[in-house]
Amino acid sequence: MNTFLKTAAAASLMATLSAPAFAAAHMDINTMSCAEFNELEAADQAKVTEMVLAEVNQDGDEARADLLMRTCERSLDATVLEAASGQGGTE
Repeated sequence: MNTFLKTAAAASLMATLSAPAFAAAHMDINTMSCAEFNELEAADQAKVTEMVLAEVNQDGDEARADLLMRTCERSLDATVLEAASGQGGTE
């Protein structure tokens, strides 16, 4: 019984730790809003930013990443692709 509890605890911990990485790998940057982006943890935001910059052919462009972050702070209804392109949505 003791082994079962240890195994169950370890499996539970692994599932908890892998959920954010699993979620980041399955995000659709074409439809993700800034509101959804802002709800992500920092590591997932970095992953999405990397994917968006690759999509708009601005790999590693720090200014473009900063534009995405600033736009998403102001305009929650914009998509992350719009934000990276400098389009601000309607808010």
